[in-house]
Amino acid sequence: MQAYEFSTKIGPGGKLMIPATHTDALPVGESVRVIVLVTGPDASVPNETQPPDLLAQIVAEIQFTPQNPAQIQPASGLLAEHLANAPHEFDPSFDESLWNQEWDRVEEEMNAIEIADELAEMRIQDR
Repeated sequence: MQAYEFSTKIGPGGKLMIPATHTDALPVGESVRVIVLVTGPDASVPNETQPPDLLAQIVAEIQFTPQNPAQIQPASGLLAEHLANAPHEFDPSFDESLWNQEWDRVEEEMNAIEIADELAEMRIQDR
């Protein structure tokens, strides 16, 4: 199963406008499941009859939908073998030391946020 997410509008005659990049990628004759989430208020349904958390219901429905066995690929071989013999080439412009420096900066920022949260929590408890 593949999922495509995009923002769109309802076109003339109430037709849903799907970008050509997505319609061109869809296999002809394949069954498609469409979920429409309206970002604005739905004037056609009174507020008291709208479900309280439509998104949670959609997520629950998707979670309980059985998996398509055709999409499951059983494990083959050892992970270390697959990683050592990757079928693709790595990005030659990737700079590991620059990436490590950036990651260190992100970790320092996360630690600072965590310490600030703990100090704020301690001040709240001291009141």
